[in-house]
Amino acid sequence: MKFAKKLETDTENLPDELRKHLIRYKYLKKAISKIVDEMEQRGLSATLLSEWLRKSSGETEGADDDSLKIEYFFVGQPPDIRTCIRITYLENDPRIQQLLKPTEVAGNDQEVLPTPLEFRYSKDDTDYFSLSPPPLSVLSDQQLRENVSSRRESSSSAKLAKTLLQLSLNESKEHNHQPRTSEHDGIEEIERTKTLVIELEQDDEFFQMLMRELNEITDVQEEAKNKFEKDVYDMESKLSSLVTVAKPKKSDLYTWREIFRIYMDAEVFQGSHELDRSLRSAEKSRQQMEWFTAELRRLNLIPKIMSKGSRRVYEQFLALNAELINIKQFQAMNQLAMFKILKKHDKRSGLNASSTFPNLASTDVLFNTKLSKLLYASVTDKLVTIVPQPDDYSCPICMSIAWRPIRLVCGHIFCVRCLIKQQRKNMPNCPVCRKANAVRFAGADQLDVELETKITTYFPKEIKEKRKDNDREQAIEDVQAMTGRKYSPEQLQRMQNERGCIIM
Repeated sequence: MKFAKKLETDTENLPDELRKHLIRYKYLKKAISKIVDEMEQRGLSATLLSEWLRKSSGETEGADDDSLKIEYFFVGQPPDIRTCIRITYLENDPRIQQLLKPTEVAGNDQEVLPTPLEFRYSKDDTDYFSLSPPPLSVLSDQQLRENVSSRRESSSSAKLAKTLLQLSLNESKEHNHQPRTSEHDGIEEIERTKTLVIELEQDDEFFQMLMRELNEITDVQEEAKNKFEKDVYDMESKLSSLVTVAKPKKSDLYTWREIFRIYMDAEVFQGSHELDRSLRSAEKSRQQMEWFTAELRRLNLIPKIMSKGSRRVYEQFLALNAELINIKQFQAMNQLAMFKILKKHDKRSGLNASSTFPNLASTDVLFNTKLSKLLYASVTDKLVTIVPQPDDYSCPICMSIAWRPIRLVCGHIFCVRCLIKQQRKNMPNCPVCRKANAVRFAGADQLDVELETKITTYFPKEIKEKRKDNDREQAIEDVQAMTGRKYSPEQLQRMQNERGCIIM
């Protein structure tokens, strides 16, 4: 499938406000044909130019010859840029001078044809030319006009191609850099380097069109980014009020916690595993989003959302993710379209814009892969964190909620029950960082009151379960103290599972 058709097919699911701002690949492709026509009419074929530029950049043999250097470059500041071919040559070389002389065409009346290069102006040993427009015949006889036009093409254009090709590709074999002697008086002439710059008008139009496209895309992406961030902020304020636990039984706190847990497991936009932290493609993100919604249906979570406000926020959450996927796809398809059109430009014209234009155009926004990553981070930082997960507030020892959290001098947090057991076992150092005597000197004054308040607010069920576990452990210890009997770990685990009477 050709890329133009693929571009249309792959972007059918994009909203109109994004799709209409995609790079107009077909339009730019037609502009390339005009570039090729202009250059080939003057003898500058793609094969010829490509070989020139490779030689001058050192990619082929003979690159050490400094008698003739050819360079393709941009001038001006975006978006007003122009393209030129710069040829550095020896002023005394008669073969270069021949290019700048008019060509005579024999016929009934001898006619002088324009040079292939049209002189513009000179500045600092640099002569500026443009490709001469095709001359118009003034003869009345149609057949004679066709003959003259044919001779023009075979004379002026072919002379430019043939002469420069010989200079560029064969000069390296001669390496004759001795001072030339005048044929008239035998006086040695000093070889002087000059520069000839050819301005490419059709190439200018192509890149000015492309620059306008890129500037428009940058504006659209910035608008989409600002809208997305505004939507995230709006959802953040709504969700914060919905998950309040003033009345836990009427709150959707635990439903939202499960939704966000599955969302993080889906890794819609970026991997979260140690071995995979790569960004997902737009297609992969769409697949992972489908898995996420299917998993919610499988677990029957959506019907558990009690309030109408939560249902509306859930729909908004899905829309946010779809919006981010669209932004990601919009950016990716424009990146690919720009790469393809520059590659086609270089292939058909023989020029090498692909290596220089992206830097000149400052396409950071277009090619910035961090855009979707930053937007995704706003989702995880501002929305997912509204509903904290128990794993983020668990005790590193018992792995359950850190109820009555004690912050050691080293900064690590443990539940009070685990620290008491550590002290009884005469384990004075921090279990995480081995800070000396951090556990031994831990006391009630190190209770993290602010954290305890947050845990109480967001984990009422986990706290209730933790209290039961603490009471159970305390009861077992009391029984052991009264009976002098020690229970094995297997017996304790069985008691934990059965949750029956610990005495009978």
